[in-house]
Amino acid sequence: MKQSYIFTVFIVTIAVCQSVFGQTAEDSSPRISGAANRGLYTSLQAGISPLKHTYKRRGKNIPPYKKSFVVIDPLVIVGGNRLLSQNIEGLLDYERVFEVKIDEQLKDDNWLDEASYKVNYNKYGILVVTLTISGSTAYPSSSNRTVVISLQTGKQLKAQDIFDSAKFTQLVAAVRIVQQNGIKTALEQIANNSPDEIASVREMLQGKDFTEDNLNHFSVSDKGVTFIYDYGFPHAVLALEPDRDFFLPYTTLKLFIKRDGLLGRFIR
Repeated sequence: MKQSYIFTVFIVTIAVCQSVFGQTAEDSSPRISGAANRGLYTSLQAGISPLKHTYKRRGKNIPPYKKSFVVIDPLVIVGGNRLLSQNIEGLLDYERVFEVKIDEQLKDDNWLDEASYKVNYNKYGILVVTLTISGSTAYPSSSNRTVVISLQTGKQLKAQDIFDSAKFTQLVAAVRIVQQNGIKTALEQIANNSPDEIASVREMLQGKDFTEDNLNHFSVSDKGVTFIYDYGFPHAVLALEPDRDFFLPYTTLKLFIKRDGLLGRFIR
């Protein structure tokens, strides 16, 4: 009788643990489960704090302003799930995103001055972070990458995760309208520049059309989605580049958004 009672308590305890934590011994996935999988994860937010590292360059002929560089890493906590949090931190790793090696930057007079991040959005199970690396050689320059992450799965969101892929062609057409308006504005702003400079800008814009391949580069807000396009203008004429951010409100995007996806709440 006593053994039967102990066995029953053991079984009940396992059932309760599986109900609370949503995971069995065989289910080692880092995703948020249980109540989250029933749709309540949409209120999920990530806890993010900066961790600053200062690296000293090695060598004898390093200018004073290049003797060190700073890397500010985002430390992420999501619902106490460390494995999920580590997956997200991996997506926000500067070396992975920019294909830059910190060890290589420790050599004499290298480019990197700072690596930093900005949290653009952190609500409803969506995390949007822009990573930036900046540095200098002959002149200063920087590079940005925006990463959109599902806090439920710990994976980077792609266009196919939030938009109906059968409507990609129409979506691209809608984004191109915004792009063309931006190009028109940019050309109007340099209308009084030298003919050679205007011709040079027009030449650099040749073939720079937004395509389906560019749909995966985007950011999310409460108002809509911004698609990010890199025209690739040289640093010397970067000020002449058209706006690379193409914003579409949810009123326009409702025709393309998956209703059961993470952006579905904005079109209901």
